Order: sequence, then structure tokens, then C-alpha cells
Amino acid sequence: MMGKKNNFIFVVLCCCLIVAGTFLCSSTVAAASTLTLSISGRIPLTAYNITVSGIDTSHATVSWKTNGDANSTVEYGTTSGYGSVGFDKTEGAGHAITLNGLSPGTPYHYRVLSADLAGEQYTSADFTFQTLSPPGTVVTSAAPSTTFAGTTIQTVGGAQQVSLNETLTTGTIQISGNTVTVENPGNGWSRLEYVGSNVVIDDGNVSTGPIQSVSMQSEPVTASLGGNIGTVSTQIDIGLKQVISDVSIQQNIIQGASTTVADAFQVAATNNHLDVKAIAYTVEFQNTAPLDANLNSDGVTLNLSIDNAWVAANAPGGSVDNVKILRLGDDGTTEVLSTTYLGSQGTTDYFEAISPHGLSTFGIVAVASSSTSGGSGGSGSSGGSGDGSTGGGESIGGSILVARPPGAPVTHRGQPILVPPHNEPKTVQSLAVAGLSTITGSSGVQTFTLDTALARQSGVSVTVENNVIIITQPGLTLKIVTSGNPVIVNGIISGIVQSASITTTPSIATLSCGTVSVSVDASLATIPGNAVITTTLSETVSPETKSAFQQAAQSDNRQVDAIAYVMTVETTNFVATGPAVVTMTVPSNWVASHGESESVAITHWGDDRTSVEMLDTSYRGMNAQGDMAFEGKSSHGLSVFGLVQVTTLKPPRQDQPEVSLKELPPQGTFGNASVVIEEIGLLMTNNYIVIILCAGLAALFLVFYLKRETPGRYRNERK
Repeated sequence: MMGKKNNFIFVVLCCCLIVAGTFLCSSTVAAASTLTLSISGRIPLTAYNITVSGIDTSHATVSWKTNGDANSTVEYGTTSGYGSVGFDKTEGAGHAITLNGLSPGTPYHYRVLSADLAGEQYTSADFTFQTLSPPGTVVTSAAPSTTFAGTTIQTVGGAQQVSLNETLTTGTIQISGNTVTVENPGNGWSRLEYVGSNVVIDDGNVSTGPIQSVSMQSEPVTASLGGNIGTVSTQIDIGLKQVISDVSIQQNIIQGASTTVADAFQVAATNNHLDVKAIAYTVEFQNTAPLDANLNSDGVTLNLSIDNAWVAANAPGGSVDNVKILRLGDDGTTEVLSTTYLGSQGTTDYFEAISPHGLSTFGIVAVASSSTSGGSGGSGSSGGSGDGSTGGGESIGGSILVARPPGAPVTHRGQPILVPPHNEPKTVQSLAVAGLSTITGSSGVQTFTLDTALARQSGVSVTVENNVIIITQPGLTLKIVTSGNPVIVNGIISGIVQSASITTTPSIATLSCGTVSVSVDASLATIPGNAVITTTLSETVSPETKSAFQQAAQSDNRQVDAIAYVMTVETTNFVATGPAVVTMTVPSNWVASHGESESVAITHWGDDRTSVEMLDTSYRGMNAQGDMAFEGKSSHGLSVFGLVQVTTLKPPRQDQPEVSLKELPPQGTFGNASVVIEEIGLLMTNNYIVIILCAGLAALFLVFYLKRETPGRYRNERK
């Protein structure tokens, strides 16, 4: 009896040993498969808010911030090879290096570098700025002439007759009623318009007369003036009683103003109870007496532009209402012209003034009421340089981003401009073209006619290249491809529509991330009638939109970490049937603070609110304002688009247990506790060894016991 009891106890102990060993290694395996992994390391050092300010003839200050304490270095030079270095070894999160000894009126390249004590380093992209030229320096000159090839002028009975040879005349001749227009006639002019009593076309010559009036519009003359003035443009439109030939005009764009001109402008301002705060630049016209003597009631219309950063820094309150165009006549008379703010394109503000007394010297000036004290910017002849250049906004690579003045007009020559009243700026653009009509037959074939004279009167330009007709109007370009070459008779273009497409002019808005712009290039089945395209920008993203964008990213093994803004495109009376290309820009500091350009993408949420996709997105470089432009190609037309920052997901390997991660600290060095991945595999190997050892040990005990018990049992059985 005693032997049987011992047998039972021994078997139970062996079973307990096996179960305990198995439980031990199962627990170890379970513990290993739920092991919390902590990864040691540092968040990469990055910089943001890279700005340049205080630009004058020989100095500029580059500033930036980093996400941790680091030193400060600026590499700069006249090329992207740099060559000069500014350095401050002081550790900090805010950085500022003043560059001294710069050359006046010179473009410079620069980049910022920072390094911390742990060895983390950051190097920015290349940026540019331009120093100012000394006040009174001629920066750009032009010499438009009133002599045109193929043009013959005769005076019969005191009345002028103008004859244009269609072969010899440069440009395109258009006829509408008793008006003959020459587009792009050359010699510094973009358009000539002759109005006579009648028009005669005979043997390749177009004649009109007696001449009643002449209008001459110059080609824009541009100049890069540096600082926050930026690249400016000047254009004039002269109304004359008759044709004035063989006059060569000298036009100069001058940095700031000479002392004499600045004093004269102050006299004009004082006479109108104003005070000159800053002069951006002056435009000087010479040898214009023959034209001034023959002005009609239209006089001279001037269109001058200036970067809105200069307006924000120098005009009191940053208001465009405090920017005026002033005139100094050749006879010494001064006047403040009635100035109209036309609107903005990008970061450029456009102003128009009419000079009834002809050409001479003009300046674009920031003024304040004589009773108003303060104001920013430099002296009247300084062009608003110096510390005033930092006011009103933040610069990226020398281009300052500012909020638009409240109540600003929303068009420039009919151009749609986004002026955000709240968080959702909107632009509504009609696709209608003056003089364009279409007919769609029962078979679906569409024909069109375009009266180019009516189109031109509405500010529309028309270009024909073989079977492609490009119609450019404020805010929109319409391209029509015809089946075969179109027919052109007396300025009327007609043909059969093979395909059409639209390209919208970039619409500008200022959001919390900075100044952004959007444009759309979409294919159409036919030319739409009474159609409208509405673009809305929003930085307030609904939960549904976030979810859709996240779904699109996850289907591409990525996740959305940040959304800069959303563009919603609505179409009325037309459908963008074919592929579309959207271009969205964002300030470079937003990209720098969220990663690199490779991590920025454009997402698309379809009209059906079910289809979502990550568009094939490409970085197109920086625009003129220093913002980064991204282009996305949508194969499913237009709807809702988002400019987002994404990261690639890394799923766990299938042959390894799932590993959960502890929450990582927001920045800096992680804790010292770390687990090497190889140890997990080693631990699993050890578990199998434990199992084998336990099983082997139990088997040895059993064999030993049986050998010991068997002889005794045999003797008992024989008894």
C-alpha cells in the first residue's frame, strides 16, 4: 500500500513540475509579447520663422527660431555658394545675426544653420533678399518711341490720316467700327488705338481718318528695388488728340527720391494737409513736351505697383488709403493726384492715378494727415527703409507676409482677389467671355463665334495658334481647341469645339499659417454657358473632412499629422469632366515646422463624398513671394482639396509579436531605459530551452523511479 501511495505522489509531483515549467515559459512569452518598448534618441533640431528685416543699403538682419537651444550661423553671399559667415556661439532658441558691409542694390543669397551641444544640426534652404540702392539712384530705364514700322501719317486739309500696312506693321491689327487697334506694336508699347471718322481696307492697307483721338498704352516697365519694396511695375496710358510721331521718351525708375524731389513732394503734401512718411520710388519721364501739348481730356493714366509689405510698414495703419501718387511738373508745380487702389495680386498692391497735366516726375508715397503723429518707416527720401521694413508682417526669405488692410477692394482690373473677412475667404469667377457665343447641335457638336473687338473692350486678350485659341481675361484663361483651324473674318473667330479647358489665376488669401494662393487647371467637355467657379479657402476643418483626409492617407499607408488649409471648389452650370491640376502654396516656415517638402501632400475628397484619394503631389519650387508651391493631379475632377503633412506608417512584422510603445516625451532626450530588439528573440529562445529542460528532467525522474520500483514489485508478485 505504501508503494502505491508513493507512486501516486511521484506522478503528481512530475505533473506539477511540467505544468509549472510550462506556465512559467508561457507567462514569460506573454510578458515578452506585451513588452513595452522605449526608444532612446532626440527629436531632430529644426528652425522656423526665418525672416530678414532692417534691410538698407549695407545692412540686413536675419532672424529665426529653433525648437531647442542652439548656436547661430548665417552663410551669405551674392551667389548660392555664399562665401561670408556671421556667427554667434550663444545658445538659445531665438536667433538674430546682423549682416554688415553689404553692397547697395545687390541681391544676396543666405541660409541659416544651428547646432546644439548634443551634436544635432539644422541647415535651412537657400533664401534671397536685396539691399536698397542709395536714394535718387536710377535702377531701371526704358526708351519707348512713337515711331512704328508700316505706319504712314498724312495731313490733308488740317486733318490727319493714318495708314497701316498689314505686312510691315508689327503686331496684330484689329478693326471695330471706326476704331483701329494695334496690339503689341513694339517700341515699348503694348497697344495703340486710332479713332477716326471711317476705316478703309484696300490692298493690304488699313486707313482711318480724319483722326479724332489716339490712345497709347505702354508695356509695363519693372524694377527690383530690394528691401520690402520688392519688384515694382509702372505703366502709362496716354490720351492724345492726334498722332505724335518720332518722339523717343526716356523713362527712369529711381530708388526713393532725390532730396530736391522729396522736398517738392513734401510741399505738395503740405498744401493738401498731409505729411510725407516715406517714398518708395519715383518715375521720371523726359522728352515728353510734344505729347503733353497734345493731350486730350483723358490725360495720362498711371499704374504703379508696390509690395504690400512696404504699405504695411510705412503707411499709417498699414492702410492703402494712405498711399498716394504725387507729381512734380517740369515747370516746378506740384500736386497730389487722385489715387485709386485697384487691388492686389500676390503680395503686390496696384495703384492708379490720372494726371491731367501730362508726364513728368511721379512718386508713390506713404502719407499721413498733418494732425496725425507717429508712423513707421524712414524719411521721405529713404524709400521707407530701415527698421520700418519689419512692421506689419513676417518675412520669408525677404518677402514679407502681411494681413490685408480691412475693407480693401477685391479686384485688380477685374482680377478676383481673396481678402479674408473671416476664416473662409471666397472668390467667385464667371466663365463668361464678352463676345463669345456657342451653339450645341442635336448631335452634341458645339460651334462657337468670338467677336474679338467686343472681347478687347472688356479687357480680354485673344491669341490664335493654329487650332488653339487662348482667351485671357481677368481671373481666368480659357483655351479652346478646334477641329481643324478656325475661321477668322473681320475680327470674328469661329469654329467647331474639339475640347476646352480653364486655368484660374492664383487667388490670394492670408490665413493663420501665412499668405497662401490656389489655382485650378481643369478640362471641360464643351464651352460652358453662364458658368461660375467658386473657390473657398478654410483653415477650420470639419471632423468629416479630417476623417476623409485620414482615410485617404491610410489607404496609402500614411497618416495625416497636420492640415494647413482646405480648398473647396464648386462649379455652377458646368462639370469638369477630365483630369484637373490644383496648385496650392504655403509659407516655407509652415513646411519647416512640420517636416520637409517630401512630407507635404494634397488630398482630394470627391463630390460624391465617398471617394477619397491622395493625389500625385509634386513640389514645384518657390513662387515670387518665397512661398512653397505644390501641385496635385486629380483624375476625378474638382471638389474638396487639402494641403496636408503626412508621415508613412510602419506596420509590425508578421513574424514578431506586436510591440506597444510608451508615450514619448515631447522633445529632448528620452530616458536611459532601452530594450534592444534582439533581446526579445533571445528571450523567446530561452523559453523553448526551459520547456525542453523541464520535460527532460521529468522524464529522467520517471525512468529512475521505474527502474527502482520494478524489482520490488516483481518480488511481491511472486510471493
